[in-house]
Parts: sequence; structure tokens; C-alpha cells
Amino acid sequence: GIITITTEELQRTMQECREEVQVFFFHCERALSDKAAASTRFGRKGVEKARSNPVKMASLLNQIIANYSDPEYEDKLDARLTKGYKNKLESLHTRLTDGIAAQSLAKTNRPANTEIRIAKYNAVWSFARNICDIAKVAFRGSHAKQQQYFMYERPAAKKGSRSALKNASLRAQESEQA
Repeated sequence: GIITITTEELQRTMQECREEVQVFFFHCERALSDKAAASTRFGRKGVEKARSNPVKMASLLNQIIANYSDPEYEDKLDARLTKGYKNKLESLHTRLTDGIAAQSLAKTNRPANTEIRIAKYNAVWSFARNICDIAKVAFRGSHAKQQQYFMYERPAAKKGSRSALKNASLRAQESEQA
């Protein structure tokens, strides 16, 4: 469904984020080796949690982007990374937040979509039920024909419920013998 599609897209974006964050911190630690607190300021401590959580990854990317513009870091990072690397991170951040929003919207709409799907299934059931009722009247003289249009009155037994199946078959055998 739509939730699966949005989740897969979000996972692809997350994988890109993981790779870019790894590249960023690799270069950050080398370019800013003279500044001990630099990687901490960029959010190095939150990387592990952010790797598996899209919201935390968005927050980490936001922190990286915000600190990237600091004059004492920007020139050294640009020398080590490509010139448009900050724009690449911003684009990735935008895609990630859009993916999070799309997944959230899909999850929010699930009850409405389920209700619509159930209504469609019920319409098909009602149509089939109507055909079966008409067949009972049309073929009232032919038991064999009526059996072709027979629909169960009771809901099916729950999956894995052997006692319900045994009881149903016992009742059927008793009615045949009587």
C-alpha cells in the first residue's frame, strides 16, 4: 500500500543520509583536527541514534547544516569537501523531512483508506448476496442449481481454529443422518 511505498522511499533517503553523514564526519575530523570540539558541535555523539531514526537524522542534518556556515569551519570544510556539499546536505535534509511527512500522512490516512476498502468489499458482497438470493427464487425447483448459488450464512471459522471446523463437520454429519 501507500504506507509501504512511502516507507521504502524514506529508507532509501535514510541510506543516503547515513552515507553522507559518514563522509561528512570523516572529512570534518580531518579538516578540523586542530579544533577538538568541532565534531561534537556538529553532532557526532548523536550519529548512532540518528542512523536508525529518521527524525533524529533530520535533526542531525539540521545541526550539521547550521554549524557548517560558521566562518571558522566553512573554509576548511569546503577545501576538503566539494564546494556545493552544504547544498547537497540541505537537499538531502529537505528530501528526508518530506519523506517523514509523507509517511506520517500515509499512516494518518490509513483508517480512512481502510474504511473505503471495506465499503468496496461490502458492496461486492452485497451484489453477490443479491445474485444468490435471486438464484434461490429462480431455481426453486432445482436443489442442485440452488447449491451452486449457496453462500454461507455464518462467518468462516478463525484461522487455526480446529474445534470450530470439527463442530461444523459434526453438525453436517448429524443433519445428513437425520
